[in-house]
Amino acid sequence: MVSNSKQLCLQRISIAEVPSIHQILVACGLDMKDRLGLSHWMPPNYPLEQMLHDATEQEVYAVAVGNNLVGTFMLEMMTTVPSSYIKYGNILWQVSDVPAVYVHKLAMDGEVISSH
Repeated sequence: MVSNSKQLCLQRISIAEVPSIHQILVACGLDMKDRLGLSHWMPPNYPLEQMLHDATEQEVYAVAVGNNLVGTFMLEMMTTVPSSYIKYGNILWQVSDVPAVYVHKLAMDGEVISSH
């Protein structure tokens, strides 16, 4: 993903981009621990090997500003509530037989975001 503009660009990631994108996830997890005391994203919560697999089997996206990769997220369309969401109780937005889009593993480069 290469662009000469400073516009925000979203694109499914290639296997070659996974290591760079994974580093954003690791940095985001460390930042959340340092600044907010949150440890649920501490490495290796989402190992590189799993992200490599997900990049080929799931919808994993990169966020870029110009030539800089600055973030990532994963989309999942489901007609049932994902098992990882059950702990939150009754999900009111889920309608039978109508797919809902779930956003997972959203991470942005803090330095880039704070400069905009």
